Amino acid sequence: MSDSLRDRIMAFLAAHTTMTLATVRTDALTGTSGAPQAAAVFYAPDDELNLYFLSEPTTRHARNLATDPRVAATIQADGQDWRQIRGLQIEGMAFLVEDVGEMAHAAQVYAARFDFLAGLLTGAGEGAPALVGPLVRSRFYVLRPHWLRLIDNRVHFGYKEELWLGQWEGEPALPALDVACPEPMVRPGSHVGTPQALAVGGCQEEQSCPQRLICRLGGVILARSSR
Repeated sequence: MSDSLRDRIMAFLAAHTTMTLATVRTDALTGTSGAPQAAAVFYAPDDELNLYFLSEPTTRHARNLATDPRVAATIQADGQDWRQIRGLQIEGMAFLVEDVGEMAHAAQVYAARFDFLAGLLTGAGEGAPALVGPLVRSRFYVLRPHWLRLIDNRVHFGYKEELWLGQWEGEPALPALDVACPEPMVRPGSHVGTPQALAVGGCQEEQSCPQRLICRLGGVILARSSR
């Protein structure tokens, strides 16, 4: 794993509070996956890159998660000059937090991020009366990322770095890293089962290369690791 990339992602998450969460609607009649739906939620990250958020189970996105935990999310500031654009794209799984220990952890992480809820979450003080009812009806959910892409136009236009955190039960397996790639697709090489940052250059074989699902062009740094 690239520690510097992880640190930059952590710093970016700490600098923002709202993510747009995309979920998959399941058709109530057929049980098949339907259209994507998106909602903005406040999030609080922990040191393991878990993103906790509060939602009422009756909301569309919470109902979607009850049947299909696959999610994608974006985080960015509005009104950025194109030369200063920074953003984060996330893919992973999101679940209702049901473990008592993790509930306590989520409450602690969330209270530390949002002081207007701290008293209500910890019982150590009072909060805004208007928030009491919604908070009582809400539950903690957690987004566990398996892939994050940090975009930073301050480096150069379209600059991206990617961090893989493994996969979760029910997700398709990631492609192996031991496929030989034509130079200069991947340097200095690939290592199966080893956290390995791969500096990617341009390649004329991109469209036909079996590695193209995990390789990217344009100066991307790809990092894979297990949790």
